[in-house]
Parts: sequence; C-alpha cells; structure tokens
Amino acid sequence: YIVPITGGAPRVVTEHPNSYWHSWSPDGKTIIFTRPDHGSGNIFAISVDGSEEHALTTGTGISDDPDCSPDGQYIYFNSDRGGAMQIWRMHPDGSSPEQITSDDSVNWTPHVSPNGKSIVFISYEKGTTGHPANKPIALRIMSLDDRKIHVLFQLTGGSGTMNVPSWAPDSKHLAFVSYQMLPAEDTAGPQ
Repeated sequence: YIVPITGGAPRVVTEHPNSYWHSWSPDGKTIIFTRPDHGSGNIFAISVDGSEEHALTTGTGISDDPDCSPDGQYIYFNSDRGGAMQIWRMHPDGSSPEQITSDDSVNWTPHVSPNGKSIVFISYEKGTTGHPANKPIALRIMSLDDRKIHVLFQLTGGSGTMNVPSWAPDSKHLAFVSYQMLPAEDTAGPQ
C-alpha cells in the first residue's frame, strides 16, 4: 500500500498476497519487493501507480532483501543462486547479476550507503540455514571501491536486525536491532 504523508486512504499497489516491501527506486517511481512462493523467493518491481508488476529474478532458490543504490544503477540483494547465501547486485531491470561476496559466511540484507560508497550487511556463521533470529551474527561493511570487508560489530540478532534500509542520510551512522537474551523466568514461585 501507499498512503499520502498528509493522511488519507491507503492505496493498494500490488494485490498479490505475501508481497514484502524493501526499497524505493531513487526517482520514487518504482517499488522493489519480494514474494516467497513454496520455499523459493524472488524480487519484483512495480510502478507506484500500481501498473503491471514484473519479476526481476526467477527460479526456485531464494533472492531477497533488495535495496536500490542511490544512483539507480544497481539493486543489491542476497541470493543462494551460487549455492550459498551471498550478496549480489543486478541492474534495475534484473539484468547482469553479479556476485559481490564469496566467503564462508552466510550473508543477508545488503544496504547501500546514501553516498554510494559502502554496503552494510549481516553475516551468519557458516552452515546457518535460512534467516533465523537470535543467532550470533556480525554487521559487516564493504567498500565498493576495493570490495574490502571488515566487521563493524558482533551481536546476537538475525532476522529483524536490519531488514530495511538503515543508513543515516549522511552515511556516517546506521541503525540496527540487537537481541538481548534474558535468563529464563523462574516459574516455580517462592520456595
């Protein structure tokens, strides 16, 4: 749905169920979203006027968490199309997919900095299946100039830590969610 900032009735953009918003195109004319389908997931684009949507990825694997670069040249996303979940990018029409990370980590949710110089993403330990919550993860950042990666912070998190764009407009800060594991509550009561 889209709703005017001044309020009013929300307008349906896509009527297909299980469509998950992720990113606006830099020109504000297109919404990029994902849709799971029987164990797979693909990325779609639709005009904000609600005209026909089109698939940017296809297949039986997972392509998820799309985020548009500020210059409009790329959509960054995570995909298991290469065998393991890694960060990829493609042109806005879905063409020329290119793998960006290729390490032992399980990498999800790339977000491009507003200045277009870096991407931040979360990394699970090798062998992690899916996108679970409450797991040891690392927030990692990659310089797009030289593709060098370093760890920003290690935490307990996962799904929900950074699912949507999270950079401050100045590209100097980002927001994320960390989970604090609390001890189990004693349900036996006073003894």
